Amino acid sequence: MTINDVIGFKIICEPELIEKVPEILDQQPGFTLVETERHTGNYNAVNLLMEVHLPASDELAGQVKGFDWSMAHRRGLDAQSTQQGFMDYLEEGSRTVRMEIILMIFAFLFGRCFFPTHHGVLSSHFFVFALTHHVAHGKAVG
Repeated sequence: MTINDVIGFKIICEPELIEKVPEILDQQPGFTLVETERHTGNYNAVNLLMEVHLPASDELAGQVKGFDWSMAHRRGLDAQSTQQGFMDYLEEGSRTVRMEIILMIFAFLFGRCFFPTHHGVLSSHFFVFALTHHVAHGKAVG
């Protein structure tokens, strides 16, 4: 089984930036653009699959030095074997992970949709405001 991404981001940006982001990311040290998929029509976005090169295993192990492994015990695991298993994984695991980035303009955040009401048609911008307002004030949405 292959899992093509372990982390994902949705970036909302101006249309002209959408065309520049893949090249900008591909030029960054430690990142490789693996795949670009463009969606057009009712849903417009650019999906990027990026390979992220991880630091050396000893550098990663140094970042967890002093970590409190007792949380493993609280979850029914042996803390010492969990720590050792993690260190083994750092040594034996892949040196890269994959990340998905979805680039889109604001109008397509919820699809290019307009919501009919008894007052006419509301744009998706108003919908986002209304949704944010309802959630912020503890009101049910839907």
